[in-house]
Amino acid sequence: MRHIILLLFIGSYNLIVAQTDSLNRPYGIKSGRLTFQFFEGPQKGTKILTFNNWGEYEKMEIFSEADTALIIKMKIPAEQLMPKQSQLMLNTPEGCYGINMDTKFGFQRACPDKAMTDLLFQDDKKFVGYDTVLDRKCEVFVIEKFIKLWFWNKLCIKKELLNTDGFWSGEYVIQIDENYKPTEYEFEIPPGTKIN
Repeated sequence: MRHIILLLFIGSYNLIVAQTDSLNRPYGIKSGRLTFQFFEGPQKGTKILTFNNWGEYEKMEIFSEADTALIIKMKIPAEQLMPKQSQLMLNTPEGCYGINMDTKFGFQRACPDKAMTDLLFQDDKKFVGYDTVLDRKCEVFVIEKFIKLWFWNKLCIKKELLNTDGFWSGEYVIQIDENYKPTEYEFEIPPGTKIN
């Protein structure tokens, strides 16, 4: 069961695996924008994390498509393929939402409880050393020999699912803008979106 939970977390956005501090700040920098590439089974794509006020306001834009090379290698039937998708995940003090940007439909969802997540994996998260990603020194942790996480400024900038039977699953940052200053409107539900 814990492996299923970990699988859900690996594909989710950064807030879930951020490390809080004594001031309850999810991230170690006040605002910024990070761009990630990700691979999850037969899907691949880009994620853009934008946050403000130390992570109190956060959005993740997700653009995914089928990984053609892996699909051919794994002989996955065409009818099982996911089409291109654009999604938006919003976390704010006012509420948390998941939105399909292609259909403009969304839903309100439970906000991630980071403190509970930290507690859940506290005994299983093992520090394994330091590494450098995009010239940033990272602390590296492994959870249950199942997921490897690279943290910089309390932001998880690389995730790797271990032991995946021959295909790589995870994500890694390809661009970090520490000077990005988001506007207040960036964390609003896009106009024309229907929330159920």
